[in-house]
Amino acid sequence: LIAVFASVVVLAAAVILYFTVFRNSGPDSSKGTVYVESVGSLTGTGNNLGVLNRYTGVVDPQETLEIQKNSDKTVKEIFVEEGDEVSAGTPLFSYDTDAISLELSQAQLDLESLNNDISALYTQISQMEKEKQQAPQDDQLSYTTQIQSLQNDVRRAEYNKKSKQAEIEQIRASLDNATVVSEIAGAVQSINSEGTDEFGNSAPFMTIIATGNYRIKGKANEQNLRSLYEGQPVIIHSRIAKDTTWNGTVSVIEPRWGGGNAGKCCIGCCMCVNSGR
Repeated sequence: LIAVFASVVVLAAAVILYFTVFRNSGPDSSKGTVYVESVGSLTGTGNNLGVLNRYTGVVDPQETLEIQKNSDKTVKEIFVEEGDEVSAGTPLFSYDTDAISLELSQAQLDLESLNNDISALYTQISQMEKEKQQAPQDDQLSYTTQIQSLQNDVRRAEYNKKSKQAEIEQIRASLDNATVVSEIAGAVQSINSEGTDEFGNSAPFMTIIATGNYRIKGKANEQNLRSLYEGQPVIIHSRIAKDTTWNGTVSVIEPRWGGGNAGKCCIGCCMCVNSGR
């Protein structure tokens, strides 16, 4: 009985070997073929790490300008809309200057009052010094003490005057900068009047993306990131259009140790870009 069972097992193994090897070795054998890659090929640590490495990436503006709104001011008017093209110096929005003008007027009145106080103090000091010259010897110390006290008051008033003058300069600068202009040429990507994004996080009031200069941002895993270096030739494959690639060299490596320990390499805009390869 044992010999019969062993014969059946051997026969079954022979049949399986025939169908999996010999029958699949013909013209249609590719239907059952499984293509695999080594772990080193997937992680970038194997011997097949060529001169040109392959990564996925997207086109990204070379420069992005994020403009924050002054929380102490009120926006009066916005001159642009999302999607508008702007140049360096193009007015974007302006602040309400009514409150600032009132603040400037009050500060100027305060400065005038300080000047009057200082003038009055100097007049008192001059008068006390004249009286001291004619006062008896027993009153000399009293006059000296009063004069020194007035001189201290002058010093405090002079300090307050300088502080008020600096405040006035800041208010005037705020008036001069009531209209915010773009620092770069580009397009208005977003305008956020609320100051927060859809998740409630702080967000810039306005975002301008530069036009003309772009770069390719590629993504690399933790193992590949360790082997990257600036100037290294790489191939970036579009994440959207699978047949589109960009050839270039690594110009910036920015580790981003997030949840998945992922990093990114940025390909400079000066690289040679070949599409459809």
